Amino acid sequence: MFFLAVAAFSLLPWSVAGKMAVVRTFATSQEVADLMQSYTEWESTMPCASPGQSSTVDLILVYSKDLATDSTATAAVQSYESGFAQNEHWTGCFGGIKNFSAKLAPEEDHYDDQGYAMNRHWVSGPNMVFQHVVEAMFSGAFAGEYDSFFWMEMDAVPVKANWLDKFVEEAAEMPAMNMAIRGSLYEGANWQMFSHMMPSYLLNHINGNAIYNLQHPWTKFLFDTFTAEGNADLIEEMAFDTVYSAITAAAMEGSNVMLAAAWAASNGSTMTYSSDTELIRNYANTLLNSSYDIGAYIRHGSRHNILESLAGDMVTLGVLSIDGQNDRMLSSLSTNHPFKKVLMLTHYPVTTSTQTIEAPGGAVTLTIEEAESSPLMHMCEVADKVTTPWFALATNLHHINAPVSVLTSMGEPVMPYLLATSPYCASRPDCKAALDQADELFGISLNYHHDSNEVLFRTSDATSFCAAWMTAAGNKTVETCEMVFGPTADDFVAWQIAVGMNVTGLPKDKTRYGWRPWTTLWAPMPVDERNCSTTVYGEKEYLESLAFIPNCSVYVENASACDADTMCYWRPMFETGICATQSTGTNMIVNITAEFILDSTWANLPEASAGGADFAGLKTNNLELRPLQAHHGERTAETARLGSSTMGMFFLAVAAFSLLPWSVAGKMAVVRTFATSQEVADLMQSYTEWESTMPCASPGQSSTVDLILVYSKDLATDSTATAAVQSYESGFAQNEHWTGCFGGIKNFSAKLAPEEDHYDDQGYAMNRHWVSGPNMVFQHVVEAMFTGAFAGEYDSFFWMEMDAVPVKANWLDKFVEEAAEMPAMNMAIRGSLYEGANWQMFSHMMPSYLLNHINGNAIYNLQHPWTKFLFDTFTAEGNADLIEEMAFDTVYSAITAAAMEGSNVMLAAAWAASNGSTMTYSSDTELIRNYANTLLNSSYDIGAYIRHGSRHNILESLAGDMVTLGVLSIDGQNDRMLSSLSTNHPFKKVLMLTHYPVTTSTQTIEAPGGAVTLTIEEAESSPLMHMCEVADKVTTPWFALATNLHHINAPVSVLTSMGEPVMPYLLATSPYCASRPDCKAALDQADELFGISLNYHHDSNEVLFRTSDATSFCAAWMTAAGNKTVETCEMVFGPTADDFVAWQIAVGMNVTGLPKDKTRYGWRPWTTLWAPMPVDERNCSTTVYGEKEYLESLAFIPNCSVYVENASACDADTMCYWRPMFETGICATQSTGTNMIVNITVPPTTTTEEYLPEISKACGTMAVIGAVLALCRATIA
Repeated sequence: MFFLAVAAFSLLPWSVAGKMAVVRTFATSQEVADLMQSYTEWESTMPCASPGQSSTVDLILVYSKDLATDSTATAAVQSYESGFAQNEHWTGCFGGIKNFSAKLAPEEDHYDDQGYAMNRHWVSGPNMVFQHVVEAMFSGAFAGEYDSFFWMEMDAVPVKANWLDKFVEEAAEMPAMNMAIRGSLYEGANWQMFSHMMPSYLLNHINGNAIYNLQHPWTKFLFDTFTAEGNADLIEEMAFDTVYSAITAAAMEGSNVMLAAAWAASNGSTMTYSSDTELIRNYANTLLNSSYDIGAYIRHGSRHNILESLAGDMVTLGVLSIDGQNDRMLSSLSTNHPFKKVLMLTHYPVTTSTQTIEAPGGAVTLTIEEAESSPLMHMCEVADKVTTPWFALATNLHHINAPVSVLTSMGEPVMPYLLATSPYCASRPDCKAALDQADELFGISLNYHHDSNEVLFRTSDATSFCAAWMTAAGNKTVETCEMVFGPTADDFVAWQIAVGMNVTGLPKDKTRYGWRPWTTLWAPMPVDERNCSTTVYGEKEYLESLAFIPNCSVYVENASACDADTMCYWRPMFETGICATQSTGTNMIVNITAEFILDSTWANLPEASAGGADFAGLKTNNLELRPLQAHHGERTAETARLGSSTMGMFFLAVAAFSLLPWSVAGKMAVVRTFATSQEVADLMQSYTEWESTMPCASPGQSSTVDLILVYSKDLATDSTATAAVQSYESGFAQNEHWTGCFGGIKNFSAKLAPEEDHYDDQGYAMNRHWVSGPNMVFQHVVEAMFTGAFAGEYDSFFWMEMDAVPVKANWLDKFVEEAAEMPAMNMAIRGSLYEGANWQMFSHMMPSYLLNHINGNAIYNLQHPWTKFLFDTFTAEGNADLIEEMAFDTVYSAITAAAMEGSNVMLAAAWAASNGSTMTYSSDTELIRNYANTLLNSSYDIGAYIRHGSRHNILESLAGDMVTLGVLSIDGQNDRMLSSLSTNHPFKKVLMLTHYPVTTSTQTIEAPGGAVTLTIEEAESSPLMHMCEVADKVTTPWFALATNLHHINAPVSVLTSMGEPVMPYLLATSPYCASRPDCKAALDQADELFGISLNYHHDSNEVLFRTSDATSFCAAWMTAAGNKTVETCEMVFGPTADDFVAWQIAVGMNVTGLPKDKTRYGWRPWTTLWAPMPVDERNCSTTVYGEKEYLESLAFIPNCSVYVENASACDADTMCYWRPMFETGICATQSTGTNMIVNITVPPTTTTEEYLPEISKACGTMAVIGAVLALCRATIA
């Protein structure tokens, strides 16, 4: 869901294209060099046909940093300006030259050449440069100067003269053709394997190197929406061109009402967002043959990606025929490929034969003969028999991946690789075994893994290698499992290094470059049936391979057969085309709405740990999903990656894992962490409070526990934090009372950099990376425990953040007792699950590892190997992004869940090696209870020594005789409300006003909090005036509202602070109000009536009204409404809580209540719906609560909640279970969620091509991916 810049949106005047600009952007030192090279190259690809004539186009050179502070970049710009001043040849094609510095700060200016694999925020640099430039176009330095511009990054390379003329021609056409943006779709083939699962907005996105019509209102709307304050996280996560496509797709499809309205107001049409261009073709990081004519004037693809083609008579394809199923390979030989000779060696009897097959590249000579060696020695037999200088390998289970060629640079072929540390090799036994075999044979530990079917072998080298391989293998054989494989590409590369040769080929990382292999599988290789002690290619690996074979790819250069298959479609590409699978993907942003979910319900999770998990079975039409990433520029391949790059897989620190010695608990530590100025103040307050909650029974006796005060920054540079620590140290030095419970005190500075030290008190709503601070502090401290300053000093520690508050004396004694028990009980971690009720509505859809995660404020047994394994895995280099995205405690739970369930083989093995049991990860503790940001009644006994929940969240309860519950009975279905009145709640009086005839009656209902007086009488006013009729009739100082479609949400109380009740709210800019017509209408009505534009929305059934104020408000409301009535639709609603708050502000009153953001605090409403409110049947011009809103409400009503404080009825329902909580308990829905991380088998590579289908296989649909990002990142406290 996007925060829509509707207020700023206006219809700009339409005109024919006027003055234009080419915006040439550069950022890195390499791009500065490319800029200089462009100056020369543009002479050979002359921008225009007639330089020197008057031009309406300026060239604007844009630097991401500040030219004033970079002499090299400045010199490059000045060389351009000098050429313009001297009117050098091609410069005459432009009207003038300008420069612009975006002045990005270092932390904003991300241009990571490793792309998303290393830094998921690398798009922030290009995005922010785009933002600054377009801002300048609309309202800054260039305001009103240009009608259109062409965004031209350094990898947009002219390949044909007169490209500027083509830009002018196409830009000039755009106004009359109703075009806002005109550019190229992705023309490469790298999405072929998974395009059918990709959302259409990603498949159809126009690359950012495009023409932008500044006069078109849709261009302005897209920019305003992308840069709106509420969408700040998009700048870091999602390339602007992909966001533009997603917004446009939603608008065109009408899946978002507000976007559709803006689209209509912009006169949007099928041409508004257009890929109808001859100016540019987008190939991004695809490797291309230099002879290929892209059919456009500009290629989006770095000049470094243009390679030569190896002549066909230089290479033989050696095919291993395992089982005689040769038809697909043989039929594909008549397509566009580089092999003039093919040698097929069969492992069944055949008569040697030779035949000629006609192909577009020339005749192919095919020789088929029976092999003389084992299939595992195929490489060496081919090397011995071919006569060409080079050969490639394949099997009869492959087919030619036409159109394709062998690409070379300076005579060396491309040699694709994967990092040995990638998820593929970290989890796939066959990959790791190949690298281990190369090391064993030739003593070379390779950093890269190479697929034998993707490497081109120089025949003479391969012949020498095979002789060396036989010598190194000695008497060991493959058949007896002494060797895992026959000769492999990894063996070949290791041998080359060992003998001092240059490694053959131009290395290219497959996760970075769009490289098209010359053959591809149509069926997986058969399972290795040898009975070896270790299975390196078994059923699991077979099924993984099967998941990555697209059915449609078998129609090789066969357009008619492709189109005849309803699952496929023909896509012209390169010399001919490819057969792609029809898309079944959905627009994850556009097909769903975040309406009252993210802010009103889903984000109301103060304890959900920040993680990149997914809820299988979640109804995606009720939740905003983070989009797929699409990147532009040469910094990464034009591929898509889901959410977190490690969602569903962990880089396992297996090599670092070792069994640590077991022992009884020895010396211990309490690690007290603090980061913000508020936490420094809380630390000082703790010093005093600990005197009343004395840590131990006998201070002064010898203690085995140290107190370690840990500051996230550097104490040496912060005098306030240092003073707080020194006050503790002074107390210890003077042996002040409670300090005698500890053996000593230490301090530790984590020394986080500002960009790492995230402690955003707005949580995920403002900063999705707010967990990075706590995670990195935890990392530094535990590192110190294992290998640093505290190495060998402590056997266990208690992690105690500032919101872990002792509420009972002798808590330190309890820590010592529980820590001492842990070794004998086989415990690695001991702490508390989440004890609050905020997950009640959707716990059944949550993955078990999130439901059952132990909060980070826990005891950690450093002697247990599982503690060490968890830490090593979480902090492994490949999991760097987890530090920013997912709280360590949730990661620990996810890894443990996968290990215990056995859903990940490597994790299960580590678990077994650690002697893991049901007690290893334990919530059996009396030391601490985890309530996180739940608001609690001060009288509630948590049943533990320490409460995880800030002291600021402890409130008082309003006395029951102070408040009446005013119930609107619409239809007489009162049983559920009335039966719930006998439960734990704060209402001594209940007034039910019916909208059907009844005889007034009063009765007394016994409840745990005392007798409840229930009065039922017929209403005198319209249902929409319910608030005012209640205010007129009740006698208590306060009242609350509900309907007969609600029931009491027991156990519950009215929480207050200093006599003021909690007043929950949602930001008016939240996704709820940005998309829900009823929320926006409520805020608009309040503004219309009382002239107050509220920043917050309040639910009338969640606000406690002071009766005297409400009576005055109702009179004012009637005056303000005048003759307008609700029934005639002149008013949208009757009096609402938003109207009430706006009136208070308008008349200068203090707003009633203690405001609490529902997305941040665990607030339990006193009533909850058991059925949705009926649809508004008035025939108004605008529907604010219709069938759509009704169904959304229905989706968030948990069936089991109707068993209010009724444990027996709850347990009798097989869909429910009873969960003790607060005074009694709640009835929760049985979980149907799955462990998204656990169910994904680690795929072959980190590339998107291999990652997406595996997730789809595990989840059943790609639409669930990312579902929990808005949920469980949002809310851990």
